Amino acid sequence: MHQKLNIGVFHNAADKTRRLESLLENQGHQVEQIDGFFSSGAFDVVFFTPDEANLDPFLLNQTDAVWIAVEPAFLETRFSMLLELGIHDVVMLDTLSPSGLNQVLLRAFHRREVIRAMSSHDSQTGCLNAEGFATKVERAIAAMAASGRPFGICSVDLAEFQKLNEAHGYGVANQVLCIVAQRLALIMGGRFSVGRLGGDEFLLLVENLTDKAELNEALDMVRSSFTNPFELFGKRIDVSAVIGAVLYPETLGSAEDLIAQAHEAMVTGKRYKQQIFLYDRTATPWFQMDMAAEIRRALREDEFQLHYQPRIDLKTNRVVGMEALIRWFHPRHGSIPPTDFIYGAENSGMILPLGNWILARAEEDICWLEAQGLRGLNVAVNLSFKQLQDVTFCENLPKRISNWKASHSQLEFELTETAVLNNPELVKKTLNEIHRLGVKISLDDFGTGYSALVHVQEFPISTVKIDKSFVQRMHMDPSARTIVESIIAFAHRLKLEVVGEGIEQQSHLEALRAMGCEQGQGYYFAKALALADFFDFATQSNYQCDRSAAKKST
Repeated sequence: MHQKLNIGVFHNAADKTRRLESLLENQGHQVEQIDGFFSSGAFDVVFFTPDEANLDPFLLNQTDAVWIAVEPAFLETRFSMLLELGIHDVVMLDTLSPSGLNQVLLRAFHRREVIRAMSSHDSQTGCLNAEGFATKVERAIAAMAASGRPFGICSVDLAEFQKLNEAHGYGVANQVLCIVAQRLALIMGGRFSVGRLGGDEFLLLVENLTDKAELNEALDMVRSSFTNPFELFGKRIDVSAVIGAVLYPETLGSAEDLIAQAHEAMVTGKRYKQQIFLYDRTATPWFQMDMAAEIRRALREDEFQLHYQPRIDLKTNRVVGMEALIRWFHPRHGSIPPTDFIYGAENSGMILPLGNWILARAEEDICWLEAQGLRGLNVAVNLSFKQLQDVTFCENLPKRISNWKASHSQLEFELTETAVLNNPELVKKTLNEIHRLGVKISLDDFGTGYSALVHVQEFPISTVKIDKSFVQRMHMDPSARTIVESIIAFAHRLKLEVVGEGIEQQSHLEALRAMGCEQGQGYYFAKALALADFFDFATQSNYQCDRSAAKKST
């Protein structure tokens, strides 16, 4: 390798790496013995012994350098295991030579680039995956701040794709997905960035728009791209699509928010049988009302409800907890999406009284379940970014928990990485106080990167919840599976429990069980249920588990 590299070699007390260091220096590389990996960009390559002590620095910083494991000799099963962990290559000390070392370096750099591509691209269609697309949208948000030019995000769902699978087989259906991705990429002269959210749903990003009219023109082009049938293996296959879209900055939010809103627009289009539906939050009937006044009235008239999604112990299949999710059934507008009224509450200052109501109702409900004989369940309550930025809320929360009627150990607060890392000193003080009272803290929607865990170790986090987008792609995306495995392994080293979100298939459940994930939730078990329905579900499920356990013991 002609390029001269900055190389870190983890200090080894047995001094097994002296010859390796000598060979590297003879090739002109800058070599330094290190005891840890602390600064991004300090080293091009890191050689390390992949024992338990050194795996944590690798998992935390694997994207910041090329990581090469040092092994005494080749052992096939261990070699394969190290590569599956994401280590970029392995050097064998018993066969070390200048030419062999050079080949290892070249392979490691190549493998790192392949892993990077896999982590951001869909392996089947070659377009961006959910994480890669979200990163692209984040860059578009930053670019729009500089240019002032709006951009659009589209969700494209192939209509009745399951029937196509059944009629023509999965081979043909998969080829259709690939051709759809290619067609979408060519629209507007290649101005679209194409992503795949999963299954038969694609995502499109079109930047540097002039106005909403230009986005509408682009949407019409997307619709027109499905007018010509697909020809595969002598078959003519007709495919149609439903398209939802959102225009930024007419609608504001993070990359994840905008993608969710485009998806919501697509779902709304399906509901109203419109092939194209442009999301406009403010155009919905409930946004024509005074949101603060309506939430205040709804609290007074008890229109809100809490539904509970069961959380399952993946070893025993018992219901061990539940996540509280708020619902609003408006007397005029019916069911209002939580994303909409929580958005309204956060921007009108009503998130604080709404959050207080959620905590009080969860307390009443857990006490009711205990009185009915369903004891020992944890109840997880979401805390929003806005709540944790409010000094008064943070000061009053420990006092409120002190008066919690049920056991403090049954209460869990779910927070996102963003909420934890904004105003960290205030959040840290609050979390430490409520943790001392016995309350659990979980990190929700985890999976955006390992860097945040460096900071999260400073907080009293007891549970990590793996984002559902990783769980649901494990069976078709090797990079997603690797990420899930790495999160679980790393969380266990920090003595954290892991919950897998979005379990919808038996394959998701079996994979998480095999990886040692403790708990899970998702539609495979149950959707969020009203309190009485949750009681029936949990009682019946746990009864069946107890019967099965009793049969096995006899």
